[in-house]
Amino acid sequence: MCEWELEISNCEHTFTEWKVTTEPTCWNEGEQYRFCNYCGAEETEVLPKLEHNFALNEENGIEMCEHCNAAKYDGHIYALFTEQVDWFEAYSRCEALGGHLATNTSQAEHEFIAKYTQG
Repeated sequence: MCEWELEISNCEHTFTEWKVTTEPTCWNEGEQYRFCNYCGAEETEVLPKLEHNFALNEENGIEMCEHCNAAKYDGHIYALFTEQVDWFEAYSRCEALGGHLATNTSQAEHEFIAKYTQG
């Protein structure tokens, strides 16, 4: 039986399959990792966030993203996040995603938002 010290710097890595740590969404990048079976070196990779893919929802007549259920209306994108947070946290999260809290500026927009949030 022979044995050699493995020099990590000279390792010809044999990596495991990628494992997803965080799934990408239309709002955030994801991440995956893998490691070498021999030396344990780990690699991580950013998964690019998904592009919205809008299609008409036959049930409510609203164009909705098949990935995240965001809705498109009158040149804007609306997304309903159901986690309960206070106004300040909701404001901060919308800002972090490059948006703002939705506001009704017309009766038509109010009706759209009501229909969108019912589903």
